[in-house]
Amino acid sequence: MSQNRESVPRNGVTMMVGVVARISGCASQKEVSLEDQVDHIKETFAEMWEGPVQYVITSTKGKGERLDRPELADVEKLLRSATLDFLICEDFGRLVRGGEASWLCGVAVDHGTRVISINDCIDTIDPEWEADVLAACSEHVGHNAHTSKRIKKKLMLRFRRNGGARASLPYGYVLPEGGKTYFDVRKDPDPETDKHLRDGRDLLETTLNYSAVAQMFNARNVPGGPSRRKDVWTGAAIKRLYHNPIHKGTPSRGSRKTEKQHQSGRRVLDRLECLQDFEAQFREMVAQAERTHSVDADLEKVRCDEEKLLREHSNLLDAIAKYGADERFDERIADVRRRQTILQGTRHRLERAALRQLTLPESPQALRSKIVQSFSELSTTSMEFHLLMQQMVPEFHVYNVRLCHGGPLLPRIQARLDLAGIAPDARRVEGLQQLLTSTVTVDVFTPPQHVKIREEAVRLIAEGYKQRDACQLIDLKPKLPTLQKALALQKTMEGLGLISPYVFQQEPPEDYPKLRRYKTPHFRFEPLDGYHPPKLF
Repeated sequence: MSQNRESVPRNGVTMMVGVVARISGCASQKEVSLEDQVDHIKETFAEMWEGPVQYVITSTKGKGERLDRPELADVEKLLRSATLDFLICEDFGRLVRGGEASWLCGVAVDHGTRVISINDCIDTIDPEWEADVLAACSEHVGHNAHTSKRIKKKLMLRFRRNGGARASLPYGYVLPEGGKTYFDVRKDPDPETDKHLRDGRDLLETTLNYSAVAQMFNARNVPGGPSRRKDVWTGAAIKRLYHNPIHKGTPSRGSRKTEKQHQSGRRVLDRLECLQDFEAQFREMVAQAERTHSVDADLEKVRCDEEKLLREHSNLLDAIAKYGADERFDERIADVRRRQTILQGTRHRLERAALRQLTLPESPQALRSKIVQSFSELSTTSMEFHLLMQQMVPEFHVYNVRLCHGGPLLPRIQARLDLAGIAPDARRVEGLQQLLTSTVTVDVFTPPQHVKIREEAVRLIAEGYKQRDACQLIDLKPKLPTLQKALALQKTMEGLGLISPYVFQQEPPEDYPKLRRYKTPHFRFEPLDGYHPPKLF
């Protein structure tokens, strides 16, 4: 870094120096670190310039990967204004963690601003500055990635080995004296604790409002738990409490996966794919529902059912008066009252629905946007995601399939997908729920390579290519034995008259020696009463 080269202020009097300081905002970082960075920069520049100086400080908390941070736009605007003589940071990772730092340095140089990175020993007055900046950015990105992998692997090994790397415990769990790992964690034996958690869960399912649960906890003076410093509950604290996977009995680590969007630097969840196009039919159904929205027919049906129950209740009372009290009469009366309660709730819901307009997506695009937004904003471990999936996938069945030429059993899921779950009023539109409901089959396993290439291998061989040449033409570049195995699979399918390489397995196969436990005398499998296997497609 060339600190001995003299510079002259743009305005001829005062040196204008831009200072960039940043911390990520993690729990272990303090805002005093920002002050330390600023003081370090001021001290370094004081050794370079003894005249009057004015500092323009950009001090912020945020992730270095993020390119949509407002302060980056402010720095760029400041550079393009051609008012700064210097832009100084401790290292380019404080400015932005990535190759965009080189682009910002280019903007600065184009507008006559000299950029200095103290710890990287880079000064744009040197002719090789651009290569040096790119090398420094590469080091920062690589160091960040390597450190992240090292820490994650170390903690994951501890977690898998003995339940180590334990996170702070939420309310409802305690760690006995001398305990250190998840294996030592126990549920709080106080029955009031379990009652508070269950009541909070029920209220959350009903209202989807964390603050409502927080108010209930505060009214009951529920303590904050072993990991909280405050006893006052907030909506954010309730969200963290019920998102903790330990409440499901499955402590986890490393279960959240994100992907980096390089345009913005954000890390987000995967996006949902598009829906099928049925624009005209969808719009017509919604428009027809808005014109004819009425619950009169449903209310009339409920009133008729209520009258029938009243007559049944009256007949039971007459029978008791005539024949005397009997246990069977008590059971019948309890059943009638239960059905009356259900009908009262249904009538109340319909009466409320009659007073409001239906809330419906106006087009398939609006429905698609709502689904994409819901899935992108929710964590897969959250309660909201769990409730949303219950609405959109109300039913699914897991069964086993197997390759027709043998091998292990593989899980396949048949699910009923109901996209009306994202907009409950869609169920009130005649025919719309059926349009938005379909049965889908999902393989929850990774097919072996010879199954993936089967169709392409058969096509290439049929076109006259030699097997070795076909291996080079297939995208996966399989080895010759893999291609031969794919061709043998196709021959087996043709001999059995199959169009899919997988066959449904109703029971363990006799030719698979790894499945023999069911043959022991104490093994017995009995389906639940009333269970009927679904029709599989």
